[in-house]
Amino acid sequence: MSKIMYTEVIRTTNMTEYKKKEREFIELEDKTKSMLSTYIRKVTFHSETADFPADYSIVMEDMEDVFLEKKEKDMNVVTKELIPITREQANAILDGDYFFLKESSDPKLQEFYQCIIEQKLVPAYRKEFTRKTFHQNQFLDIVFDMAMSRKPYETNDFLHQRDLVSEQITPIFV
Repeated sequence: MSKIMYTEVIRTTNMTEYKKKEREFIELEDKTKSMLSTYIRKVTFHSETADFPADYSIVMEDMEDVFLEKKEKDMNVVTKELIPITREQANAILDGDYFFLKESSDPKLQEFYQCIIEQKLVPAYRKEFTRKTFHQNQFLDIVFDMAMSRKPYETNDFLHQRDLVSEQITPIFV
């Protein structure tokens, strides 16, 4: 699965501004628009030896779906590729057992293996957050990342219970 995104504005906003946007959105009577809340846990890899044009992360959404994410940025255009992997594969990679990637039938996983070896990629930090997405139309989403926690990656606790205290994550359709 591949997504191409154009990022118009990235800025920090306060809770009052967010609540106003949420209230405006909920009060709309347009049933084609929706608001979705997703809990995301992400471990991002980094190279100590070289700059690499792509960022790799293992991403888990709502403690269920797991992906290898490859993200490349060129000015304001961000390209993200999400390659589905299993929880077991994610755990193996984070435990340093990534040799199975070399034998994978998926060329994107083989490419990740090459990057790990050549660029000496290691898990660097872990982020957890709740993402609120307001789907305006097929071309425009407004996204808020809330309750973010970022810390250095120390141990493989990727599949453990959530660290953040947040509301029940359920989709809201208006």
